[in-house]
Amino acid sequence: MVRLLLSRGANINAFDKKDRRAIHWAAYMGHIEVVKLLASHGSEYLLDLGVDINEPNGYGNTPLHVACYNGQDVVVNELIECGANVNQVNEKGFAPLHFTAASRHGALCLELLVGNGALVNIKSKDGKTPLHMTAIHGRFSRSQAIIQNGAEIDCEENNGNTPLHISARYGHELLINTLITNGADTAKRGVHGMFPLHLAALSGFSDCCRKLLSSGFDIDTPDDFGRTCLHAAAAVGNLDCLNLLLNTGADFNRKDSFGRSPLHYAAANCNYQCLFALVGSGASVNDLDKRGCTPLHYAAASDTDGKCLEYLLRNDANPGIRDNQGYNAVHYASA
Repeated sequence: MVRLLLSRGANINAFDKKDRRAIHWAAYMGHIEVVKLLASHGSEYLLDLGVDINEPNGYGNTPLHVACYNGQDVVVNELIECGANVNQVNEKGFAPLHFTAASRHGALCLELLVGNGALVNIKSKDGKTPLHMTAIHGRFSRSQAIIQNGAEIDCEENNGNTPLHISARYGHELLINTLITNGADTAKRGVHGMFPLHLAALSGFSDCCRKLLSSGFDIDTPDDFGRTCLHAAAAVGNLDCLNLLLNTGADFNRKDSFGRSPLHYAAANCNYQCLFALVGSGASVNDLDKRGCTPLHYAAASDTDGKCLEYLLRNDANPGIRDNQGYNAVHYASA
């Protein structure tokens, strides 16, 4: 049908609203015979009709990008043989290898790209390498292949996060294990000076926390704002992570740069189960932060159902303590 349309004068360079041409669609759908026809071993047919094998669509993606995105390994091979640029980037700086690293079906495509000169440490505009992409999407086998082909384990994206940070953020325990086995630094700081353990705790992945702790990371190491991983778990209300950290020896009275303990965070976010666990472990209910606020002040301001407030009062929280401006918990509850 395509051959017939071309013989009748169909415009091979016609494009849709997103600037996608016939060769983009053929590559995306895996129609190898159509790709061969449109790009048929390059040469005269291609040149006569004005087809560019590296023609980008409206997002800067070439046919090779879209074939890699959809895991069309036969098409990828054909495009490479026709001279497709394996390192051409789109508008966001992503190369075909980034797409292959993220794709559900990209294992063979990855081999083809790397075998034909794809740069394994190429960075997008936001600093992500293909290894970062495997970490986001949990592509375990592809992360191994990229590492074996020379990927930098502790490469940082623009926020300072390494693939280990990203794996922890998205809860990919197998990837964490692979990265640590290959020398990833668990004590490397990322966004806001946070460590991978901070991100695992913030996202509520207790298995990832356990794996990171087993590598020997100092549990009470703070981020740029003085917050430990226990602050992170208390803030988001993940009881499993919080109990794991407490049982591993986390300091429950450790204060951040604002003078707030993990109990302040649990109270401020109405995370009553974490609050119960912290108080039960011996956390001080009347500790003051730099504003002179106790956890009770925060609970009074935010606790709509009263669980945190009642529990703190039952455990000797003092409602008469005033902050630096002279306000007590009753004032906060009334505001």
